[in-house]
Amino acid sequence: MRLLIVLFFATLISCVDKKTEKQNLTKNETEITNSIQTVIDCGDFTLKIDIDKEDFNVINKGDSIFIYKILPGSIESRKINIVEKDIQLNNIRIDENLEFKFYQRMTDDNQSSPLNISFNRSNKPKLLSNTFLSSSSESFNTSLFDQHFSEVKNESLEKQNLFYKNLLNNKKKYENCCPEYIVQAKNFLKKDDKSFTNFESLNITSFINKNIIIIRYEVNKRSKSKVIILNEDSKKDTDSNLVSSDSTKTSEQAKEINSWEFSPNAAEKLKLILYAPTISSKNEDEYFNYGFLVIDGGKKRFQTQNIIRLANKNSPYSAFEKIVFKNNFFTIEQHGNSSDYSTYEYITFKYENGAFYLHKYSIEYTSKNNPDENTPSKNWLKKDFGLVKLEDVTPAFLDDLKNK
Repeated sequence: MRLLIVLFFATLISCVDKKTEKQNLTKNETEITNSIQTVIDCGDFTLKIDIDKEDFNVINKGDSIFIYKILPGSIESRKINIVEKDIQLNNIRIDENLEFKFYQRMTDDNQSSPLNISFNRSNKPKLLSNTFLSSSSESFNTSLFDQHFSEVKNESLEKQNLFYKNLLNNKKKYENCCPEYIVQAKNFLKKDDKSFTNFESLNITSFINKNIIIIRYEVNKRSKSKVIILNEDSKKDTDSNLVSSDSTKTSEQAKEINSWEFSPNAAEKLKLILYAPTISSKNEDEYFNYGFLVIDGGKKRFQTQNIIRLANKNSPYSAFEKIVFKNNFFTIEQHGNSSDYSTYEYITFKYENGAFYLHKYSIEYTSKNNPDENTPSKNWLKKDFGLVKLEDVTPAFLDDLKNK
């Protein structure tokens, strides 16, 4: 018998009541919406997961499966199929342990930051027609509010009060470019604490930080289990913000403002150097200048175009944020603006066959007029732009992608 159970990552996972007889679960012919799947042989059964191996690193070790994010993005709402082989599975039970955190949003150019609060929770709701309750469901959010709103509210108000008071103390910085921030700060500080009655009014977003799924079952009256650990990364991300200008090295046309070491494989060690031009770049504007990366591997040397957005000294806006390295990928993360939206960009390159190629370009949008607006992110993959070398990725090329 073939058993197909559809799970949703970042959900409230269900638990099937123990029975002495074999479970009678309805066969599910659910169509997988994502055509890219990773197949994992678990011995007694097979897992089919809606993830691309190029975006996630999957390690199947003993009784555990570790799934690490290689590239920026969420593992939430991904599906997993548990498919029986010829071995009969009995008394299947599925538990999930969630660790979730909260993000605080403030002004449009200020990146959302996590509050110093996190909670762990175990979930065992009932199984209904092989479909599991979503973490965005009304029951989940009601429970989140009832149990944690008071503590989150206190932390949020403390953080926002400090931020907006500091903004008003430096309001001259914002008078010309973004006077709406000054109005926003004054309006917030005038409000009574009692007026904040839910997470939305506090500009708070909750998110799943870690997810551990335990699949328990019996084979020939012997108890077994398989543990799936999501978003648990034992390898520390190598990233960094810009260092101060005191540590820069200056040449005639550009100054070095930061550097990183990067090993795309066991045999090669590369150095990435971020440069800011000492003369105006072609796409410089009032608030930003545009730098570039040099990747030095001794005999090999690569250089990007001026695609790194750097904030000018008096700019009120955020710009370059960090570079994240994972395996043979690196991703440039930076803030930006697009008419009525603040943006956050991810430019990911992949090292293969001795060269760097554009792997993925993503943009997240936040409405300046309505930060709660659910604006879809945009993603462009190799199928959209073909084989493009790092050296050929220009600001104009990225602009053309945005307009597709």
